[in-house]
Amino acid sequence: MKPFDLYGFRDGDLESARVAIERALQVSFKAHESSYLGDYYRFGKPGESTLILRRNWDPDADELAEPEFPEVAILLETAYWDNPDGIREVLLNKVRGI
Repeated sequence: MKPFDLYGFRDGDLESARVAIERALQVSFKAHESSYLGDYYRFGKPGESTLILRRNWDPDADELAEPEFPEVAILLETAYWDNPDGIREVLLNKVRGI
């Protein structure tokens, strides 16, 4: 099984995070909406290399999605990447606020 990673951004501007991550990883997110995640961005398809960018808020439960990280406003979930260490290095070096 390929690893899953979770990154957090303190800045609460979802759009700024999207732009920064797209530039750093050379991907293009698509906007989505769900009652569970709220407004979010996705790159990739389920079961493949994916990125999900969303707020650290669960609108359905009206609470933090990741309560163990209350200082984090934006979450980036990565899944099924062949080189997760490479993604981590790019994000840490090219995206501010992670």
